[in-house]
Amino acid sequence: MAIAGKTLIILVATSVLGSIGAAVGTGLLLRGKAPVAAAGPADTHKAPPEPVVRTPLTIYPLGELVINLADPETNLRYAKVTIAVGFEEKLADDDLKIHNPVLRDMVIRTVSKKTFADLHKPDGLDKLKEELRTNMDKLVPKTHICNIYLENFAMQ
Repeated sequence: MAIAGKTLIILVATSVLGSIGAAVGTGLLLRGKAPVAAAGPADTHKAPPEPVVRTPLTIYPLGELVINLADPETNLRYAKVTIAVGFEEKLADDDLKIHNPVLRDMVIRTVSKKTFADLHKPDGLDKLKEELRTNMDKLVPKTHICNIYLENFAMQ
């Protein structure tokens, strides 16, 4: 009976400790403070931060443009784009009309440096939009351009 009694005590003690450990772990998980596991190879690479999405208060259309592309093998490639610019600030159309020629010129100069292959890549238009946003943001004082909208885009 002595061995059976010791076995019973060990089983009960193990059950109690396991229950306490499970309760503590569940409590920490439900509170969002789970214990941190030892750092392994998967923990060394953190995901890039999500980009900040800013909502424009003014969207100003630049209209349609037909632009020759910089394809060296032929001068017959062109892009037809309709672009609108999103500003973080609330701006009057009259204030933006004076910047229209400068912004359209920036679009023409930027797109005309691209080849058909540059723009046809999976991320080609995203890169173009970011380049346009960065370049245009410098041109209009006291404003911040938060997005470029391609309302229409075609290449041939």
